[in-house]
Amino acid sequence: MSGTYRATGVTLMARKYRGTGRVLVLFTRERGKVEAVAQGVGKPGSTLAPAADLFTLSELFFAEGRNLDRLTQARVVEGFEGLRKLPVSLGYAGFLAELLAKATEPGEPMPETFDELVESLQLLAGGCDPVPVVTAATWRLLSRLGVGFDLGTCARCAQPAPRQAVYIAGDGGVVCARCFTQADGAAETSVPVTPQLRSVAKTLQTMPLRRLGRVRAVPTLWAELLRLARLQVRFYLGLDLKADEYLKQVQTG
Repeated sequence: MSGTYRATGVTLMARKYRGTGRVLVLFTRERGKVEAVAQGVGKPGSTLAPAADLFTLSELFFAEGRNLDRLTQARVVEGFEGLRKLPVSLGYAGFLAELLAKATEPGEPMPETFDELVESLQLLAGGCDPVPVVTAATWRLLSRLGVGFDLGTCARCAQPAPRQAVYIAGDGGVVCARCFTQADGAAETSVPVTPQLRSVAKTLQTMPLRRLGRVRAVPTLWAELLRLARLQVRFYLGLDLKADEYLKQVQTG
């Protein structure tokens, strides 16, 4: 027998479904990822349409279904309207949303990740530098998914890594000078790991997202930390995110 439930969630992705319907991928605090049909959202005056907009936080009511649940009621809590005026921040919001939609499983609550998603959207919509915010949120998500980083131990010999090491995507970690080869240096999937990078990496795992602006780090260091996260997503989650293509366009255009 089907039941009903209530959840607070953010709309991550949407695709057309039977005319004016949409299949929504939502990330909720209570149930993690939820996939649900929203009927008639393409019709004028639909009460569900506002909640179907991407990156919208809503109170949601569902009816359970055999394959897909059905969204029956929705009340928008926050629309993060500032994102629409900031193309780069919008792209980074899309990066986070797509990563959550593709890397998490339905019915597995991750309340800390949900709270960080909402806070990230608030910061992005408010005009904060998107790179530190999204970098920190991504690193924390990877840790919770079991594919986080160990920057202190050589992935090949298991010895403590020296102050200067290199992250090799194929090894999923850092490689010391003794294990490092010429082929490793030529790879596009290697990133130098300096003491400064380690220090900021440790900080971003625990510091509140709103305080990341206080971290003294040059933009190139944040870019390298985000590059590490992207490589981990690609090699260990098997995901090439479409949002990255949008980001390339808006950042170079």
